[in-house]
Amino acid sequence: MNILNTLIESTLIEKLGWTLLHSCWQIGLITLVYVGVTAFARRSARIRYWAGCVALPLMLAAPMLSFFQATAAAPGGGESIGASAAVNGSVPAQLNNTTAIGHATSAASEAGAVRSWLNIMQPQVHAVLP
Repeated sequence: MNILNTLIESTLIEKLGWTLLHSCWQIGLITLVYVGVTAFARRSARIRYWAGCVALPLMLAAPMLSFFQATAAAPGGGESIGASAAVNGSVPAQLNNTTAIGHATSAASEAGAVRSWLNIMQPQVHAVLP
């Protein structure tokens, strides 16, 4: 029972859970782009083949990059409560608890990670879509 509690409270398990959650929408987005490309390239087997050759490694790499990005972030997220409060406008009363502070900065770093990933992917999406 003690081992189970240790695993549940582990930050590795938390990061794996977030990676699984993010991989669902990442793979879904890659699939939508692939379906869109193949729908417009019905007659060209070469384009459909290369779209598949690009989509499959992306589906493998996107969750791995998400996990490495989550583990590379500092446990506190590198942000203070003041920095996250500047984004939100105010500090809720629940943030007086130290565990709540850790979760708030962790959530802020997750949001920053998603924003940075979207900023990286934006040129590729704009290159594919008109």
